[in-house]
Amino acid sequence: MDDDEDERLLLALMLKRAGYDVTTARDGEAAWAALNAGSFDLLCTDLNMPNLGGLDLVDRVRHAGCVIPIVIHSGCPESVRSCDYSRLCLAAVIAKSDGFTEALKTIALILPLPRTSRDEAHRKSPSCNEHSDGDGNTPVEVKIISNSSRFADI
Repeated sequence: MDDDEDERLLLALMLKRAGYDVTTARDGEAAWAALNAGSFDLLCTDLNMPNLGGLDLVDRVRHAGCVIPIVIHSGCPESVRSCDYSRLCLAAVIAKSDGFTEALKTIALILPLPRTSRDEAHRKSPSCNEHSDGDGNTPVEVKIISNSSRFADI
């Protein structure tokens, strides 16, 4: 989701701790390949990436008919707020300067975790981790895009 490996890792870890399943990709082309190979509930991408930029990725996703929520997490969010990009149907645009907590809050509003996933994320006891209420809820998948390959699969 970011050129900065540490920033990408921290957001991914924060989302995992909240109970989300997180997959990352090193750039837009790798993300496109992953989106075609798997099933995701949300796409979170930076704007400036090698091989395929964030807006080009979003455009490609929308032209393919994919209707998943898409969040732009960028240091330059004002470049997305123009009417030129309204056709992309973005769920949110988050400024990196707003911090990870704001990103997590925004993603949780767009894609709330099923109750069982939230509960599991907050459990402390090993015996509680084995508990399942059997209601069929599964963790949601969040795709984080970055041009860094160091943490390509967290």
